[in-house]
Amino acid sequence: ALSQISCVIHASSSEAAERFFDELRRKTYMTPTSYLELIKLFTDLLGMKKGELDMKLNRYKVGAQRLKETETVVDKLKVDLTKLQPVIEQGKKDTAALIVQVDREEAVAKEAQASCEVDEKEAMEAAATATAIKNDCQKELDEALPEYYNAIKALDSLDKKDIQEVKSFAKPPPLVETVLSAVCLLMNRKESWDEAKKLMNDTGFLQSLKDYDKDALAGNVKLTQKLQKYVKRDDFQPDQVKKVSTAAMSLCMWTRAMDVYARVARSIEPKKEKLKEAEDANAAAEAKLDAKKKELKAVQDNVAGLQLQLSRARSKAEKLEQDAETCKVQLGRAEKLLAGLGNESVRWDAASKILEKNIKFVMGDIALAAGFIAYAGPFTAEFRARLISHWLTNAQEVNLTADPNWKCSNILCEPAEIREWNIKSLPTDDLSVENGLLVTRGRRWPLMIDPQGQGNRWIRNMKKDTGLGIIKLSTPNFLRTVENCIREGNAVLLENVEEVLDPSLEPVLLKQVFKKGGQFLLRLGSEDVPYNEDFRFFVTTKMANPHYLPEICIKVTVINFTVTLLGLEDQLVADVVKNERPDLAELRANLVVQIAADKAEMDRLEQLILKLLSEAGDDLLADDTLIVTLDQSKKTGDSCKERMASAEESMKEIDEVTEVLRPCATRASIIYFVVADLANIDPMYQYSLQFFASLFEQRLAASARSDDPQERIQIIIKDFTEFIYTKICMGLFEDHKLLFAFMVCNRCLRHKVHAQFMGKQHITDEEWSFFLRGVEAGKGVVEESIESDCPKWMNAGAFKKLQVLERLTMKGGNKAFEGLTAEMFTPQWEDFGMDDNMTNRKMPGEWGSKLTAFQQLLIIKALRENFLQLVVRHVVEAEMGSH
Repeated sequence: ALSQISCVIHASSSEAAERFFDELRRKTYMTPTSYLELIKLFTDLLGMKKGELDMKLNRYKVGAQRLKETETVVDKLKVDLTKLQPVIEQGKKDTAALIVQVDREEAVAKEAQASCEVDEKEAMEAAATATAIKNDCQKELDEALPEYYNAIKALDSLDKKDIQEVKSFAKPPPLVETVLSAVCLLMNRKESWDEAKKLMNDTGFLQSLKDYDKDALAGNVKLTQKLQKYVKRDDFQPDQVKKVSTAAMSLCMWTRAMDVYARVARSIEPKKEKLKEAEDANAAAEAKLDAKKKELKAVQDNVAGLQLQLSRARSKAEKLEQDAETCKVQLGRAEKLLAGLGNESVRWDAASKILEKNIKFVMGDIALAAGFIAYAGPFTAEFRARLISHWLTNAQEVNLTADPNWKCSNILCEPAEIREWNIKSLPTDDLSVENGLLVTRGRRWPLMIDPQGQGNRWIRNMKKDTGLGIIKLSTPNFLRTVENCIREGNAVLLENVEEVLDPSLEPVLLKQVFKKGGQFLLRLGSEDVPYNEDFRFFVTTKMANPHYLPEICIKVTVINFTVTLLGLEDQLVADVVKNERPDLAELRANLVVQIAADKAEMDRLEQLILKLLSEAGDDLLADDTLIVTLDQSKKTGDSCKERMASAEESMKEIDEVTEVLRPCATRASIIYFVVADLANIDPMYQYSLQFFASLFEQRLAASARSDDPQERIQIIIKDFTEFIYTKICMGLFEDHKLLFAFMVCNRCLRHKVHAQFMGKQHITDEEWSFFLRGVEAGKGVVEESIESDCPKWMNAGAFKKLQVLERLTMKGGNKAFEGLTAEMFTPQWEDFGMDDNMTNRKMPGEWGSKLTAFQQLLIIKALRENFLQLVVRHVVEAEMGSH
């Protein structure tokens, strides 16, 4: 289907180019390059458009879905919040009861702790008393123990040899015998040397001394008293005994140590009893304290358990409160979200359906859009409309789905961008908008046929803020300007070209960019210039009908920027409003900018809201930042809507005033196109739109004023028509003045709305076609078989013309000429038709009153074409008045 429609587009465009020349004498060429451009444009635009539509559709669907989910969440949150309230209240009651119980148990614990502290104090006092007694006893023992330990140490130094030495005495020295007698006494042996020797013969003698029960000795008062007879001797000293025997010295030390320990132990015995009593009292106190501590621990454990239970209850209550608060917050966010965007869901669903339809049509729409950009540029609005209609019909035939209401501006451009163009002085008519698309969306640089300079003015306004280099081919070193703009990424406007372009610009026109060393370059002349992707190149010509050869057509997109009637009418009516109501003109200029800015801002905010909704996490209501951003965006959007509503209301009022004054602009624009067409008669008759517009503004200011709007409009129309007629006739040959007047007259009458305003019957297309072509106008429209019988007084050719006129107009629904051919057989018409003064006579019967002056002209032209010039003068005078 794509290959078929591509062929249809190319073939039909070639045929249209031929008809374009035949009908308007304007030459253009459809080359194979145009076909290649069609294919490249299709692939580029399709990828871009599909991505754009898919992204928008996804955002709209996700946004609408998120809002529906939020509605469900709101209902759930309300239910959850209702369920949480009794649970929270019960939790509060349980927590309060626990607090009372914990307070009660804490009071009990405090009492137990106070009692425990008293017992602990008593136990500590008993322990201190016992410790003091014990320390006193130990102190006294510590006095005896060093001597005991020294004795034991001396015993450790003895060995069998030392004992053997003592035993070897047959008759021991007296001091040795005394020492051993004391030892025998302590060991409960007979106090004799023989018994002593027996004792020493025991292998465990030394060990028995070390293990001697000194505490038992302390209790044996009788034995210690007997021992006194030895220890109280002056020579019973270790140092004295040492002189006799070292072994005996050690035994002496041991004996004295036993005596000292026994005496000390007996002296602290009462203290030991007190110590035992104190220790028993301390043990009792400790036992009591342990019991109290156990009781206290049980109470404290109970309190800790209750406190833990209370803490958990409080945590649970806090959690429930937090959940309820979260529910309230989320419910508030959700309601805020729905309040702000609830109505958007319906609009987004509708937008989604439109986008789904566009996606379904995207292949066909983009194929036609690519064809439009590649081929439609040189054509006028009428030819473009024919091409689009033909392409749509063929797209259906090859099963390529395309939007039945296809419009290039709807496919490739956002309304905000078009509004921006209009603010930058691009006319608002469809042809101008299409030209804007061709300039901005085409792959080749645009060459604008711009005799009125409106394209030039638009480019200047559009690019003045970003940098614009303006050149002519006659400008010295113009390539230097081009080079600088290529480097810096600025735009270049090449003005006033003719039918041949400078060959040095060919690399720029063909975009011969290449990559070298990681940098994009373009060879301009003999130098490689770094190429900036932001560079743009525009070409305009003031020639009204240039003939560009194919070698130029393949390098640029030729765009017909010739002003249209509607476009010029909009421009001129703005001048009328500016003159008549300068306050409204200024307000309108401000409102246009404001509305465009607000609509652009609303579009931006909508895309931002949809983007935020689509990129939000699973829980849309958890992100307060998102909700605040959406809320702020919605408030900004509402402010924009309010301003726009107020602005659009003001615009309606301004438009009402504008529409009242529009007939002035309509008449002026009609006259301009007549003036422009004079160049087809003689190339000398050329007048610029700027000159014409300046004359219009002069006459607006100079014409008579009136407080009655309708009277003022009539004054402006009459004044300007007469003025411009006089002004233009000053430069016309005499033969062309009547033609000029007649063209102004018939153009006004052919404009249905303006003819109605004038109170005249408008000239139909069939009537005008018959005026221009005569019998040829009926070919293919009315039946070929027309009766040959005709009145005897007129020739067959004239009668055939009248037959074609009657049938052709009736075919178009105009019954003004019904019955005309039958009337030709009457004597009255014979008399009228044979009269050489017929132009000054009234037509027979009712025909003279029911037909307009132009319709009567058609009859006279058919009967006596040589009278045409005379009757034309009568038509102008009847319809427009004399001057």
